[in-house]
Amino acid sequence: MVGKKDSCKLFLFIFSIILMPFVASNGLLIVEGEIINISKTFDQDYYTNITIRNSEPFDFHNVSFEINPHIYMDKIPTLLSGENKTVQVKIVTNDIIDLQIKLRGFYETTIGMLNDTHEVTIDYSEGLSQCNIPDAVIGDKIKWINQESYEVKIRNADTLEDFTTISGDDSFEYKFETPQVFSYWVLRSGIKFAPPNGFCEINILPDSGFVNNPLYDAQINLITDIVYEPTTIAVTIPTRNYNMDFIDEQDGILTIKNTGSNPAKNINLDGDIFSFSANNFHLEPGISKNVGYTINLFNLISSSNDTNKTYSKKIKINGNFNEVEEEFQIFINYAQFSFNESEDGRSLIDIIMNFCIDNPTSDVCVPQIIYKYIENDSFEFNATMTQEQFWGMVDESFKFYDEQREQNKIDREKDDALNQTLTDFLNKDNETRNEIVEIKDKLNKDGTKVDIISWVLITLVLLALGCTGFYILYRNKQQSDFEKL
Repeated sequence: MVGKKDSCKLFLFIFSIILMPFVASNGLLIVEGEIINISKTFDQDYYTNITIRNSEPFDFHNVSFEINPHIYMDKIPTLLSGENKTVQVKIVTNDIIDLQIKLRGFYETTIGMLNDTHEVTIDYSEGLSQCNIPDAVIGDKIKWINQESYEVKIRNADTLEDFTTISGDDSFEYKFETPQVFSYWVLRSGIKFAPPNGFCEINILPDSGFVNNPLYDAQINLITDIVYEPTTIAVTIPTRNYNMDFIDEQDGILTIKNTGSNPAKNINLDGDIFSFSANNFHLEPGISKNVGYTINLFNLISSSNDTNKTYSKKIKINGNFNEVEEEFQIFINYAQFSFNESEDGRSLIDIIMNFCIDNPTSDVCVPQIIYKYIENDSFEFNATMTQEQFWGMVDESFKFYDEQREQNKIDREKDDALNQTLTDFLNKDNETRNEIVEIKDKLNKDGTKVDIISWVLITLVLLALGCTGFYILYRNKQQSDFEKL
């Protein structure tokens, strides 16, 4: 006889079996250290700890990060079901990054071939019905269904070769026989549209043995800022004082030397009226570099009141050293001018044009062309546009093309209907003629004379039918031409 305690244990056991399929598991979880946000010294490894949990009812083996150049850990040979394990990770990257990196494990399974078919519908406006398929098994089929009326191409994202071409309103089915990750995107007329960014992945799992299922992977968010061992620099500037006309440009050279014992990294020069021949560069200890600079006053002077003055302007130099500020004294000669006329009688436009003759490569004289259209001209030009503008033009082109295809389809259907109407009318006319001939033969056979009035009536009927038919065709044709316009 079963006791109360045994009855309770039996009930709980049965209840847990029934409930288990409905309890959501999450594979591998990073319970501590899911986000690693650090400032790391250049060329020095950084160590920290993370804690990993196996939330599945089975064991994971060979748990480690996916192959990457940023972060490493020793493999965990086995992580038991429900077990937590704290491990040390080593961050080696010298790059400033903000990345998601996968933590993967393998589990033993005997799934067997399922022979499932996964359908992926392709629609230009909506994209793909499903982009990533993480849990397909060898023997499964992927069926791509093209819901558009034009052909699309599926391109392998790894080899950049076309995997297949699917005609309009057609489909393509492929059976995967080996474990692999198939990455792809979809193109129309050579333009990638699905997915808009990146690529889609189909993960084909083995049907037995040790398997990695991306659904069970964990992710770590690694954010790094790189700092450098401090050093010192020395700056030499032969000329700091300039006397200039407001429209002039002046060139000069400064020299930066790394006087410290560590490399100088990401040396950045900045000044509001200065442009530089080199920037954001590195210097090894003891190495010097000459940097050319150009002083341009065009954005500084707007009226005569801004001239006949001395301006103090600075160049700021930053890197893994204390900020360096170098000051320049710039005197701008007096100039009386308005938009229309200067002191010597020349207009401001004339002054600028003369300046550009002498300085054709100056920023003032080489404006950027954003867009230019010359009707009926073969003159070459450059056009600059944003990605949003480009894709907007592509979408509009495809939209116009689709509308034209649809209109052409409607026109063809109307033409077919008109041709059918004409064919039916001609057939009916032939039938009528045949009936009249039969009546005439019958009357002649019976020896009955047909009087003139009967033949006139028959002729009028035929003419009326003919005129009515051609009038209907003419009106339909006029209506079709009007709709095309």
